[in-house]
Amino acid sequence: MSLVKSMRKNSSKIMVFLLIFIMFGFVLGASLPAIIRQASNWFSAGKPVAIYGENVKVDHAHINNAQTELKILKDLMAVDYLNMPMDQQGTPNIKNLLLSQVLFPDPRMAAMVSSQLKYSAMSRQQNSLQASQQQIDEFFTQVEGRNDIIWLLLKTEAQNAGIAVPDSSSKSLLKQMVPAFSRQTRNAAAVVNNLAGRYQKSPDEIIRVFSDLLSVITYATTILTNEDVTVAQVKSLIGLGGEKITAETVRFQVSPFEPNLPEPTEEEIAAQFNKYKDFTAGVFTKENPYGFGYKQPATAVIEYIIVELDDVEKTIDAPTPQEMEDYYSNNVQRYTSEVPVDPNAPDGDKKTVRQNYSEVVAEIRSTLIHEKTSLKADQIMVEAVDTVDEGFVGIETDKPTSEFYKEHAGDYDAAGKTIAEKYGIPVYTGKTGKLSTAKLATDRQLGMLLVPSTRGRANAGLDKVLFAIDELGETKLGRFDPAKPNMWQNIGPLKSGYQKMVALVRVVEANKSYVPENADLSYDIKGAVLNKADILTDNFYTLKDDIVRDLKEVAKLKIAKKQAEEFVALLENKDWDEAVKEFNDSLLTAKDISVERISFSTQQDKSRTSLRSMKAIEIRSAGMNPSRTEYMNRMLAGDKQLQQMLYGLISAGEKEAKDVKAIIESAPQKACFVVKDVSLTRVTTDDYKKGKSMAAFQTDMTASDALALIHFAPDNIIERMGFEWTKKAKDTEEPKDGAAGKEDEEDKDETAKDGDA
Repeated sequence: MSLVKSMRKNSSKIMVFLLIFIMFGFVLGASLPAIIRQASNWFSAGKPVAIYGENVKVDHAHINNAQTELKILKDLMAVDYLNMPMDQQGTPNIKNLLLSQVLFPDPRMAAMVSSQLKYSAMSRQQNSLQASQQQIDEFFTQVEGRNDIIWLLLKTEAQNAGIAVPDSSSKSLLKQMVPAFSRQTRNAAAVVNNLAGRYQKSPDEIIRVFSDLLSVITYATTILTNEDVTVAQVKSLIGLGGEKITAETVRFQVSPFEPNLPEPTEEEIAAQFNKYKDFTAGVFTKENPYGFGYKQPATAVIEYIIVELDDVEKTIDAPTPQEMEDYYSNNVQRYTSEVPVDPNAPDGDKKTVRQNYSEVVAEIRSTLIHEKTSLKADQIMVEAVDTVDEGFVGIETDKPTSEFYKEHAGDYDAAGKTIAEKYGIPVYTGKTGKLSTAKLATDRQLGMLLVPSTRGRANAGLDKVLFAIDELGETKLGRFDPAKPNMWQNIGPLKSGYQKMVALVRVVEANKSYVPENADLSYDIKGAVLNKADILTDNFYTLKDDIVRDLKEVAKLKIAKKQAEEFVALLENKDWDEAVKEFNDSLLTAKDISVERISFSTQQDKSRTSLRSMKAIEIRSAGMNPSRTEYMNRMLAGDKQLQQMLYGLISAGEKEAKDVKAIIESAPQKACFVVKDVSLTRVTTDDYKKGKSMAAFQTDMTASDALALIHFAPDNIIERMGFEWTKKAKDTEEPKDGAAGKEDEEDKDETAKDGDA
């Protein structure tokens, strides 16, 4: 009661206090939370919020200082420096690019760098990035953390190792950097002095921050290139780069059509199935040289609504002359270009030339038709989504599941009929059969659809996105791929890569990979059906057909080998040209043979692939779309087998073998080769002396670039530095309260604007 009496007695004072507080809130607005947070930090100054290393304590002052230093580095154009190519050819400095993303996360730049690294990783060149698609995705998934903490840890790590770049070196670099990156509009001294005033630090302290960044780079370079390059590695690289093997052979290819082959018996089919039922098709091993396999791939049944743009175009109004003239006036820059004054001096003075309206009127008409068609198609698909999603109106859930989507899913067929009646166009709806990633990727209609990603501004194939659902997990989506969907969740509106259609799809059935019980397995594998051309004869899968085909492949290869043996017999009494002519004359079909030259070298279309290189390609292919797996396996296995056998025909110390007459059987290439001559061009001692320095540098750089994905991964940095939040900090700290979080929020805002636009 005393509290109530006290409040009544001092009610006027309380009201005055509340009024003043409200006025402060009104005046300060959105700044009030920040001021309160700063005040809280001030009161808690000196209290550790985290520890790392040998019980090194981190308080708010350390975090605020790290945030300030990152802002200073950004103002010193450190981002431009880190993203700068390594040489004049535009070769990226992968270590610096990764560090840039860790300290200064930029979703747009990150999406581009991620794609660039994946392209490098998939290249078969010897200096390509030795990393898998999954490793690259994992790195970019981590770089959204607190960059202030990562900067603090990286800086300390370099200092603990005794790495310190002198300020004199930083000054020299800044004197070159700042004018170059600002296009000669600013100089280093003015920038440093300006920052010193803004952040209330001395010029030397500003330069020291940049020196710390260079120290982090120096330490990383030292660590990542610390492994000695051996002489054997250098010799191997030079040898593989310059060695060339050439052979003249006669190829006996397996015929796609052999009318006289007997049908396999039920016993043969059962034996073949039992032998290879646990294998995945397309994986070539010693136990399975043919790559047979009857383990069934993961499949999905997909429901779809598809509208063709050609049908939509018939419903739009043709552009009027006024619309076309207005478009020309509003987009004059599109039809304006700079051309040389003198055509014979392309690098000389330029003049501005504008195309006349009459020259581009047809192009403008086509552009306006395309825009109108695309706009109306989008409108139609938005209505389709709204119609299908009527069951979700007024229902909210924090974590929607596949069961949630299935319970409230709308009717695609009904939505399609409603749209067709309203707009007077054909609308195609239906369900596919059980499609694997390979079957989906090659489907005439669905295989062309792309799923947009709002975050990374990148597109992904429909097969990659759909097979990432939890019920399948066949593919992995990276940070810049579209979000992982649920079953029964609408995906779209989608557009095809060739702007032929718009679609809405969802997975309504998912089946994991499994070993079938017997050979009597069959199921529907039809794709999206829009017209009669889509109703193919192979729209129904029968496992027994695969087994029969494989047994016939073995029989065909035996026929090819027998033909090769017959050809070799002719060579006993005839030269190669005569034997080729006589063999061709004896054929009943037009499948003539000839002596052909095949080569393996880095200068040719095919390169000799060592066991180590094969492993590297396998690593880089990890995480790749499964629809390409069998193709990659067959190509690599065939090349590897043929190369090894050709090398085996040359005696030790020799450079060639003449009139060999050896038969090479290649199951992956479905062919037999009769080898005439083999010649080997080896790398000389002079070649080694000339190339050893560059080869050592190339080997070192290739290895260090791959290690950089591990070294700069935020999770790894935190783990190796032993960083931990204190218990209280864990409850109060937000992972993205620093600069990274602000940039992410800005990106989300811009993304939303892009979506609205």
